[in-house]
Amino acid sequence: MNLQAVIIPVKKHEGLRHLIRATMPLETTPDTPTSYASGFGDFVIQDAFKFSKEGATTEWGVGPLLVAPTATADALGAGKWQIGVAGIIVQLLRGGSIVSGILTWQTDFAGDPARPGTNLVTFQPDIALALGTTGFYLSTSPIWTFDLVNNNYLIPFSIGFGKVMEVDKTIVNVTFEPQITIYHKGVQPTAQIFLGLTLQWKR
Repeated sequence: MNLQAVIIPVKKHEGLRHLIRATMPLETTPDTPTSYASGFGDFVIQDAFKFSKEGATTEWGVGPLLVAPTATADALGAGKWQIGVAGIIVQLLRGGSIVSGILTWQTDFAGDPARPGTNLVTFQPDIALALGTTGFYLSTSPIWTFDLVNNNYLIPFSIGFGKVMEVDKTIVNVTFEPQITIYHKGVQPTAQIFLGLTLQWKR
């Protein structure tokens, strides 16, 4: 199980608008062949500077990424400080539907010397199809992971649903997605449950 809380404020600085995306995962994952580890994973923060024009139906941005080793168990994180780059593209469709993708790369620069280094690429295709004006939507947002150090790859597929609602000046987005693995290399989960909570503040 993977529960992610994501905070996405939009700010303007030096004439550029940018999207700050902070993620704190709460995970349950196999620790040994007979046991599981549960707790917080590594904290990730991205800052994608938006280079698309204001009001464009297709928005995109690129910026730095930082990973802090906050995992409460070895199985839940890399034990390393990591830095990298993230790119995002978002296509707004009629009726409130969205198609987007997030591509990231990260590598370690400090941390526990006893833990292996990192060189990780991820891609998250994200489709949200609005169901009328109810705020409910069908979704798929699996994270494809390519561990270039250990030669481990994971490509899951998912179909789920979510709900968007407005609470005061905060847009709250809740997602539930069962995921199955359609391709993998190395020891990887065959199925997962993804729960997402996204908070976005309007300015």
